[in-house]
Amino acid sequence: MRHSVNSFIISDLHMGTPSCRARALMATLNTFWFERIILLGDIFENLNLKRLSGAQWKVLSRIRKLTDPDRDIEEVWVEGNHDYDIGKVMSDIVGIPVYKEFLWEFRGKKYCAIHGDQFDHFINNSPRLTRFIIFLYQYIQKCDPKHRHIGHYLARKSREWLRESELVAAGALKHARRHDADVIFCGHTHEVFHREADGTTYYNTGCWVKNPCSFVTIDHEGVVTLNLVHLEEKNQPPQET
Repeated sequence: MRHSVNSFIISDLHMGTPSCRARALMATLNTFWFERIILLGDIFENLNLKRLSGAQWKVLSRIRKLTDPDRDIEEVWVEGNHDYDIGKVMSDIVGIPVYKEFLWEFRGKKYCAIHGDQFDHFINNSPRLTRFIIFLYQYIQKCDPKHRHIGHYLARKSREWLRESELVAAGALKHARRHDADVIFCGHTHEVFHREADGTTYYNTGCWVKNPCSFVTIDHEGVVTLNLVHLEEKNQPPQET
């Protein structure tokens, strides 16, 4: 049985890495009907498409098929800091318009979708150190490809140290108010997050590189829901909550 929603928002797939939970995403896509899908940045890890697995190519193919005019689905790609260069290339291949940020209105509210790296002061102020940390994280992933425990632990601790979720949320809420948006969505931090301040609501969509995976939906009445996909044991299907 499929759930019907107005909008389906995902971010931080990081296709091209062993951490990408492509099979779980495909299973989740198969349980929804939606009128709009927003790819909220960092869909790819980098320009090296040779690193994509078979399951990740299937996800890309599925995204491409959604552009069929007969489906009447609006597809939006918002650039992230990882797929900044590849977004322009893939927009021609996949046929999805690419935006720095995406604004739309629905049910009397104004929404904004932006990746969130714009509000990450560490990345913006220390680009060389950021590139080194990304390289180190990718190397650790290769050393621990099956369980990925070391890489996820270091990523989580670094984000806690930098207070990344809090800083991105604060920056996003200020950005939303400047654009008179009622609701703003970001990715980037890999952490599901929700905050309200001064009549503006912020949601972070989380990611698809750890358990649980997460995404956001907006139903036909305008209700926003943060959804978690808890991954079961090997060869078991994922379950949504």
